[in-house]
Amino acid sequence: TVEQILNANFPGRDNLIELDETVPGQKIGGSFVSAAFNGMPQTDRQKTVREALRNNLPLEDYLCIGLILTLTPQEVISMRETALAA
Repeated sequence: TVEQILNANFPGRDNLIELDETVPGQKIGGSFVSAAFNGMPQTDRQKTVREALRNNLPLEDYLCIGLILTLTPQEVISMRETALAA
């Protein structure tokens, strides 16, 4: 599964993967929080996630993946703090 591939390629106990159908029966997308992204620009995060999925999924399945937002744990904490302060 997509979750297994991401966890295998980005090892860490803090990984949080949330995926949903974005287009029912056609596309999935979601978010992936991992400390493996610390210090990595967003473009590099996307590239490494896409490469991991492309290298481990059949093309038909890979083409069903939409946007997966990549975040560090600290970015999630900062977003929550900003939302609470608003």
